[in-house]
Amino acid sequence: MIFGGDLSVSIPSNVVSEWLNGLPKSQAILGVGLQRIDLPAIVKQQLPDHSANGLLVVSIVERPAAQQAILLGDLLLELEGQPIEGVHNIRQHLANKAPGEQVTLKIARGGNIQTITANLIPITEG
Repeated sequence: MIFGGDLSVSIPSNVVSEWLNGLPKSQAILGVGLQRIDLPAIVKQQLPDHSANGLLVVSIVERPAAQQAILLGDLLLELEGQPIEGVHNIRQHLANKAPGEQVTLKIARGGNIQTITANLIPITEG
């Protein structure tokens, strides 16, 4: 690669190949549509930090029954022990994960807080 006619840079092909092989083959997602909401008072009281916001599951993509740990109406509170501040946090956390891997989520379902394990699914083209 030549910059400005007087500066050239080269990267050995084995370094590029190794880097490309280290990239995820397919991007993983939770497979849910989310909307940020204010948490109900009953849920806030159960949280040690009394968080004010969570992500409401408003849609779910079709997937095998074995992967249906997340239900419509669940409130996502934490991902892998880290508070969820928004959808961007989830995207950043899942960037290095592969489809089929599992993640731990803290959710509120029916006013009760629980921890579940969800399988990640691949992004489908279409």
